[in-house]
Amino acid sequence: VVWVDVDYMFVYMPPGTGDVPLTVFQSLPVDGILIVTSPQELVGMIVEKALNMAKMMNIPVLGIIENMSYLSCPDCGKKIYPFGEGKTALTAQQHSIPLLAQIPMDPALARECDTGVIELFNEDWMDGALAAVEHCPKRDQPQEAMMRPSGNERGAGIAKKKPRAERSALPVPFPERGAAASAGKTVG
Repeated sequence: VVWVDVDYMFVYMPPGTGDVPLTVFQSLPVDGILIVTSPQELVGMIVEKALNMAKMMNIPVLGIIENMSYLSCPDCGKKIYPFGEGKTALTAQQHSIPLLAQIPMDPALARECDTGVIELFNEDWMDGALAAVEHCPKRDQPQEAMMRPSGNERGAGIAKKKPRAERSALPVPFPERGAAASAGKTVG
């Protein structure tokens, strides 16, 4: 797969520090990663391992996003923590990285996802993550031809190739779900 003109490419990776993250970190020019987690304590241990791996491989961590953080009571608006209050904010503080979002479980969000119109959902939960990605500095890496995925990787990365003024007006075809590879600005 050759993607010539990509602003951002997200390479979704399974949790942990196994072969997939290692392959992505070694094979793609990753400018930074976003760690997406949930509030369970066991998941916190996996986040710690991922943070340590990123540090060992000199991959910047842009921040942490906590998914399924809470429910809002439809009657009074009170936050309900079905998994307990997460320690994600403490983890972020201990590693001096920002907590970019705490996303609640919201039936309206699930409905928009299920009907394929997620882009119409109007909440600001992800504004911090969006800002982190948009302001992610490009690391010094060679601008090589796009790499080909082995087919075993799953992931999300972000690639920023050229300034907007230098891009062609032609649309860029997107790969099938699960494919991952790029050169340029990549966030895992």
